[in-house]
Amino acid sequence: VTNYCKTDGVIGVDCNLGFFSICETNESASPLLMRDMVYEWKGKTTNQVKYNIEQQVKEIILLANSIHKPIVIERLKFKGKEKLKDYNSNNSKNFNRNMFAYKKMVNALMASAKRNGIEVYEVDAMYTSLIGKEKYQPYYKRSIHQMAALAIARRAMYTNRTESIPNKYKGCSSWQEVYKIAKKNK
Repeated sequence: VTNYCKTDGVIGVDCNLGFFSICETNESASPLLMRDMVYEWKGKTTNQVKYNIEQQVKEIILLANSIHKPIVIERLKFKGKEKLKDYNSNNSKNFNRNMFAYKKMVNALMASAKRNGIEVYEVDAMYTSLIGKEKYQPYYKRSIHQMAALAIARRAMYTNRTESIPNKYKGCSSWQEVYKIAKKNK
């Protein structure tokens, strides 16, 4: 493995149906580069989707190699299919598509990174999108997904630190409390 040190920054990756959002950070965990990397999936066969995902993964690997930084992804825990009963049929299909895409994206990224000697760190996914939306989006004015990629990157760089809660949530002592308030205000 050639790219393993997190002290110079990392590349945070948020995997979504149809695109990867990436955020490269510097040694201070500030964003240097943020972008979405889109792949076609609508109306495509499984093999076509896999190929399209692999093409975007190649770009991420090229970036990681060129700047000598590791990649960081979320460690998502999918509940068993029995949980799908709670959703209507459209949500169930969307969940299955997202789960399929996420697994394909992560598998392609892990395999390619291993072949190319790039370290991939996995971090807890808990509240990364919320942190991105509530803490970073108002400041950087980028997509929630790019801001989630920043939260993912920062979580890897600062493993012993919790992200501070924005002032608009005074009185909240945890991101779980922020989540409950944000969910009510939707």
